[in-house]
Amino acid sequence: MMLLQTRLAREPTGVCVPPPNMAAEAYTLPIERVVEAFWPQDGFCVFGGAGAWARECANSRIRKDISNFVTQEFGFVSEFFTAPSATPFTFRLPDGRAVTTRDHVYPLDDVYCLVNGWYDLDAEQLLHNFSFLEEASDRACAELEQLLPSFHSISMLDLTVESFADEKALQELMANDSNSAEVTEAIVHGMRVHAAAKCLLRGPARQPGAVQQSKDKSGGKGALCDVSNCASRSRLVEWTDEAPKSGCGHLLQEGLCAEANACACHTHAADCYVPIPLVMQQHPHTDGFCYFNGTAFYVSFPGTENMSEVILAMRGSDYKGLNTGPLVTYKFDGREISSYMDASHYLYDDLYGFSLGFLQGQGLRSDWMLNSSRWTQLSEQMCNNIQQEFNFSNHELVLSDWLDYNAVIAVMTACSAGMPAPGSSKQSVLDMAGWQSPSSCRPVSRRDFAKHHYVKCILGYRNSAMDMAYLNSRACLLEGNRIGHLSECPYSPEMTS
Repeated sequence: MMLLQTRLAREPTGVCVPPPNMAAEAYTLPIERVVEAFWPQDGFCVFGGAGAWARECANSRIRKDISNFVTQEFGFVSEFFTAPSATPFTFRLPDGRAVTTRDHVYPLDDVYCLVNGWYDLDAEQLLHNFSFLEEASDRACAELEQLLPSFHSISMLDLTVESFADEKALQELMANDSNSAEVTEAIVHGMRVHAAAKCLLRGPARQPGAVQQSKDKSGGKGALCDVSNCASRSRLVEWTDEAPKSGCGHLLQEGLCAEANACACHTHAADCYVPIPLVMQQHPHTDGFCYFNGTAFYVSFPGTENMSEVILAMRGSDYKGLNTGPLVTYKFDGREISSYMDASHYLYDDLYGFSLGFLQGQGLRSDWMLNSSRWTQLSEQMCNNIQQEFNFSNHELVLSDWLDYNAVIAVMTACSAGMPAPGSSKQSVLDMAGWQSPSSCRPVSRRDFAKHHYVKCILGYRNSAMDMAYLNSRACLLEGNRIGHLSECPYSPEMTS
């Protein structure tokens, strides 16, 4: 796997703390012997100094949750499959099996997965059923123990030497003038040594010196991170065989990445971490919502201009009717504003619309929406006003950061209303929002809301105009600084249900 190359990778967070100052000699000794000396610490953590890949694998194994490891690998590797140079190339094994890849950077992974039979397993089960993944790893390691006489003497140095030698050999095969190549038996053997090393990193299943109680001498579950990575790559291989190379951006793999920020699984993953103005300069005739389509549920192209459909889609099962929710009071920008929380998203959207001045009763007439060109021009004017006031720098306008900060805004909005934080909030989100309790937290600001909307501006004025239309159609500012909804307002879209 692409584990021994130097590369940029996020540092894992979790429970793995590698031993400090691991001696260089440890990399030349049998993995089994070194890991046994640190029993019961996870072998991947023992060799955590080899890279973030090892530490994240250790964390995933200890937590029995492979999602972080797979997402880390997937987000990095997906760029190789979608690059302009990602032309198909077929590798054929001596036994007749073959794989076609578009990864010209590190094709070893696809050959590795094919040799060890991991592309033949149920990818859905491997990614979402940890027990199934453990069993698959057990079987694979038991087979490798029988195939390789040198199994128990393999060292981390063997893994390193094999990786670089086989990587070089495969790159040379891809450099020929053909679009296919025959894989040698030597490379096949190297792929098995590579997998065996991962098996051994699990460490002994018993305390050193204890009587062996099972037939598992191989540390069978050690291969599970690589097996799961193969499951993830198999979907990339399938997608690149079928997907068009043009059109809107989209997810390469459904259900793997977090819905709130699916950048790691997106066709334009790399651009999620580049300032949006620079991305849009490189794609001057592309709608930003099209380019980043699917990175979050609210970044969808083309979307609908029927506001009643949008309003209904936002409602959850908790909606019972007009003014049936609790009455809350925001303390915002030196004012108090009240509203009935008839649905959970009202807490965010009501104050968001008010802060931007987009509610009915704040000067924005709903009948102007009848002229879409005028409405879009008005949105452009509003966007320019926002930037003139807040002067957002490019480094503040990065898509992945924007997606992540949306949850922080939700918590800070709850703070402004003296309400509990949303139940799904992670500790990292609470920390960013300065949340300790409803009375000890950081309230949301006009700048927070303005930046959220302004990103939609630079992704295309059609998108900011639709956001403005949604906020105006659903709510209004009534006397006494109360926010009303739908039929309480001068204009209300016809609701079909």
